[in-house]
Amino acid sequence: MKYNFDVLKRGLPIIVFHVSMLNRTLQKEFCEVLGFFSTLLVFVPFFDFSTFSPCGKAFVSVLLIILGVGLYAYLWVRANRIQKVKFRINNSQIIVRYGDIFQCDGWKVIPFNEYFDTVVDDVVISQNSLHGIFLSQYADSEKLSEVLLTIKKQKKLSRQNKRCPFPLGTIVPYEGYFLLAFSRFDENNRANLSMLDYWQCLLNFWNEADIAYAGKDIHIPLIGSGITRFDRPLNPQDLLELLIVSFKTSGWQISHGSTINIVLSPRVRDQINLFRLKEFFNGL
Repeated sequence: MKYNFDVLKRGLPIIVFHVSMLNRTLQKEFCEVLGFFSTLLVFVPFFDFSTFSPCGKAFVSVLLIILGVGLYAYLWVRANRIQKVKFRINNSQIIVRYGDIFQCDGWKVIPFNEYFDTVVDDVVISQNSLHGIFLSQYADSEKLSEVLLTIKKQKKLSRQNKRCPFPLGTIVPYEGYFLLAFSRFDENNRANLSMLDYWQCLLNFWNEADIAYAGKDIHIPLIGSGITRFDRPLNPQDLLELLIVSFKTSGWQISHGSTINIVLSPRVRDQINLFRLKEFFNGL
């Protein structure tokens, strides 16, 4: 899957209306804004509706209805065009936004397979995946091989079919990156993962990140949204919500001043409802 950021750079996001006009959270937000302005009018001394003529009352009533409809339409469009949401979980700041993970400051999480393969051959590793882009454009192959060899010796990994798989969720810190052991490969070189393995991988990842992050921000892509096959259907919204819930389940509380950033590729924009995250995760 190719990560294309051209649409984001042009500033022309495609609007897909995930949020219904009858959404309860949207209605609540509208009532709060309406209540605020109604309260202001109460304290405006010269605005006495009872002194208006019948025509004046009709005009003001129609005007208020038009303004109310316009306000609701604005809030509805804004809810569907939302580009970033912030909320707190485990007393930690979570930010979900669209962007290019390679341009972020802090730890950048790059999913690898369980063997940490480093040859971009478009068979095991696609050159258009985050894994492939990282190896082709950002990694020094010799330094990376040395780091991986050292980690293998430290962990004393057991061999399987003449290779040493890392436990899923293992992270290898490398020059500002957290390289993540994420997927398994079958005999046909297809990346696959069961839901149980996926969940355990996320929990292991949060645990290892807690040990290694050293107070820096962490930037995570939508893990699993590439070519990985799961044993049940999962769309990008499912993956995003599972990622957030796994952080809640982990119990990890990131240090004050640091943030967990989930960086989404613009290619999944029409499959993600960020307003839904505000509804579900505020206050968790």
